[in-house]
Amino acid sequence: MHCNLSLSVEQQIQNDLRKFWELEQTECLPGILSEEEIAYENHFKKHFKRNDNGAFVVKLSLKMDIDKLGSSLYEAKKRLLDLERRLNNNDAYEKLYSDFIDEYIQLGHMSKVSKSESDTYSDYYMSHHGVYREDAITTSLKVIFDASLPSCTGFSLNNILMIGPTTQQDLFSILVRFRQHSIVIAADCTKMYRSVLVAPEDRHLQKILWRFSDNEPIDTYQLNTLTYGTAPASFLAIRCLFEINNNVQTEYPDIVDIIKNDCYVDDSLIGADSVREARRVTELVLRY
Repeated sequence: MHCNLSLSVEQQIQNDLRKFWELEQTECLPGILSEEEIAYENHFKKHFKRNDNGAFVVKLSLKMDIDKLGSSLYEAKKRLLDLERRLNNNDAYEKLYSDFIDEYIQLGHMSKVSKSESDTYSDYYMSHHGVYREDAITTSLKVIFDASLPSCTGFSLNNILMIGPTTQQDLFSILVRFRQHSIVIAADCTKMYRSVLVAPEDRHLQKILWRFSDNEPIDTYQLNTLTYGTAPASFLAIRCLFEINNNVQTEYPDIVDIIKNDCYVDDSLIGADSVREARRVTELVLRY
């Protein structure tokens, strides 16, 4: 039996090296956007604005008529009562959850809705629950808002919302570039989603029920910022981050490169070839 190789050993080595360097220089090429993704990009550019404090204000975009939504109040209340029973059985869990909600209120990320404003037909109530891990090294509680809770018509908020296109590079490409640096830096954008405001006229779609004690009446709140758990939250938060590039591309091109090439949702994986350069890059990232 004879085995005839089409490539010499030297050629194979050259091909392997070429593929390796192509891998190191991987870039995420823009994909073909769907009609819905194009529509949401245009919707974002048409409707986003920045308030007096510089915060982004964005609108939610519907792909179905809002009349598809029925009432979700009953199911949201049922799930709140289930949550309360779990909280009442664990004092540490209950305190963490109450502290989370209180912080949300104190930061202005959610606000109580008066009775006269809380019964509009087109309102949507999200349920919420906690993922609690006592042995977690960092955050032991993560609160999840569920915008996939079906209303009485069977449709949820996420069913009728546009999602938006993927705007960031893939994680693999970012990690490959991260390996090239002599000095590496990992950064996190604190409360990234909650740094973006939802337009006031859309906040009725982000209502929740809550009370700090089961001896109190149940109150209605609306979430004023992008909410993790809603279908377009990731696109809108990242798209706002990319919009910063338009303001700094001339003065701070390094920031443009970082946002374009080294960010994955709220994490940045960047680096430099010297301590001096690393300090400069770190100062830029902290500024923006």
